[in-house]
Amino acid sequence: MYHDFIYNFQLSLYKLLINDNEIKTKINKIYFSVVQDAKCPFLLVNILNVNNISTNVQNIIQLELEICIFTNDKNRNMAFNLASKISDKIEHHSFENVVGIKANKIEFQTSKDLVSTKLVMNYQTLLKQKIGV
Repeated sequence: MYHDFIYNFQLSLYKLLINDNEIKTKINKIYFSVVQDAKCPFLLVNILNVNNISTNVQNIIQLELEICIFTNDKNRNMAFNLASKISDKIEHHSFENVVGIKANKIEFQTSKDLVSTKLVMNYQTLLKQKIGV
């Protein structure tokens, strides 16, 4: 089933980020769903869109995801540095079953409370796996 396929990619992405000492010292937690009242700074890995284009012989998934860095408004430079580190880690890592991963867009979004800032890194990913493997 392709749900396990996506979960394994998500888990390997989590492990890549959480096992980096520099990232681990700068953030409090990494989440896969929105959390109320989480302590900044933290990361959110959010899957936005899943497109199943599988054939009879292989699972093929187009995946759109975003990695969000939530910080206090005064820590914008830390968010930029962390985004650069995360982007380098992802681009140079060999994920199992990932044919390609590309950062599309990076943008800042100021929250309505004017206290926290969200830096969003949008990624497009193509996953492939032969059926029965």
